[in-house]
Amino acid sequence: MIVQIGPVASPQRAAEIAAHLTLSGYAARVTRVEGTRYLVTLAPYRRSTAEVIVSLVRGRFGSFLRITLQPVP
Repeated sequence: MIVQIGPVASPQRAAEIAAHLTLSGYAARVTRVEGTRYLVTLAPYRRSTAEVIVSLVRGRFGSFLRITLQPVP
């Protein structure tokens, strides 16, 4: 599964989320999309691991963040 978090308006906020996930042992990457919007992407992970990542992000940063799970192409 591919985990996408965002878009996030602030590059600092996206970097903070990615840093937290990296310190938790996941490979997170920040990319800029749509001008001043940023996505934090993690892949590839099994569905069970992706769901743990979603819980970790929502627990730390709140449930207002948009998080999507997509199958790896």
